[in-house]
Amino acid sequence: MSTLRRLARGTAVVFAGNAVSAALGFLVFVMLVRTLSPADFGRLAPLISVLDIGQILMDMVIGGGTLVFASRYIKTDGVRADMAFKIAFWARVAVAVAVALVGLAAAPWMSVWLFDNTASANALRLAFFGILGVAVYTSCISVLQSRQRFLPLAGVILYKNVLRLAAVAAVLYFGVLSVESALWVFVGSMFAAAALAAVSVSQRYLATPGFDRGVARELLQTNKWMLVLLVILVVGARLDVFMLANLSSVEEVARYAAAFQLSSVVAIFSQTLVTTLFPEIAGLNGPEAIRRFVRSYLKLVPLLALPIIALVALSPWVISVLLGPRYAAASPVFSTLLTLAFITLLSNPLLMALFPMGKVRFLAMANTVQVIARVGLNLVFLPLYGALGAAFIDLGTKLVMVAAVVGYIVWQVAVKRVPAAAAPERTA
Repeated sequence: MSTLRRLARGTAVVFAGNAVSAALGFLVFVMLVRTLSPADFGRLAPLISVLDIGQILMDMVIGGGTLVFASRYIKTDGVRADMAFKIAFWARVAVAVAVALVGLAAAPWMSVWLFDNTASANALRLAFFGILGVAVYTSCISVLQSRQRFLPLAGVILYKNVLRLAAVAAVLYFGVLSVESALWVFVGSMFAAAALAAVSVSQRYLATPGFDRGVARELLQTNKWMLVLLVILVVGARLDVFMLANLSSVEEVARYAAAFQLSSVVAIFSQTLVTTLFPEIAGLNGPEAIRRFVRSYLKLVPLLALPIIALVALSPWVISVLLGPRYAAASPVFSTLLTLAFITLLSNPLLMALFPMGKVRFLAMANTVQVIARVGLNLVFLPLYGALGAAFIDLGTKLVMVAAVVGYIVWQVAVKRVPAAAAPERTA
């Protein structure tokens, strides 16, 4: 089977898994929004964001670098790739334990900062504890993604939201849904999904003998700018939710979180593209291969943009239909965040070209500037404009960041400065 056909088939399989998983997650979201009050959902959203940040943490600090490394060796040196998986697994566990311990200690302070009381400290501790389950779950996904085993990957992706939907349905049936019980559902389902994923994925790489310092050094080299990028992405991932909780009301948090969750349906496509394309793009070898990819993708962008404009134009009706009149004020927030989600969808495949180019540093720097700008603008405008202000600030800074990075990539390709093997950040 040709590489193109294999990727097309893999994309279809992973998209199906992501689509079903997102549909189940969307059902969970609608059940929570329609049952909980906006104030309660506004309290729940920052707690769930802790788990989301944990997943971004695992994916970016370790997962991305592991994929880049494995893409180079998995077909030619399986033992070296297995050693990388083993080191990455224990690194994930170590990071998860460290974050959980910090979160346990900082929970009272965070509760006061987010909710102006210490009553949610134990809920925050529970959310941070759930990051341990995230470490195992994301490790299994990373192994399957690196090996391009798309069918098992689609199944593992489904586990989390299947379990969440079943648990939320049970909680609703017994009439005990609350902020605390919903958080228990999210954390418990994460650990259950991690256990199922561990059974579904061969763990033989953990039995790889010894500790190869050369592999560890090469992983560190691959990951060093990813570590910077990670910190920025973790800060930026749920920045608006946390800052709204501190600077505005829980109702504004609820509006933003509801609109964000609806717009994240677009992430099905983004996640599918990243899952299937990243190993191939990260493994591009030589300037011409990178140049051909960049030029080919740029030709597709105008065609992909046309249906996106139509979908955004229809977005104002979605909130009222799906979430009810209590969230009608979130409609402009949703339209703005939906536009942002589509921009992310279109730009992600192109931004991934920075990995084989050895230019992750530039991406990290661009994201750093964006987050700093968002923080400064949020401090000024969130007390005045709430959720809508947060959405516009996120969209505006994202547009500037993407324009800068895409312009940099095009310039690199045009002046033939694309490095041959991304040597600066791939050497031991």
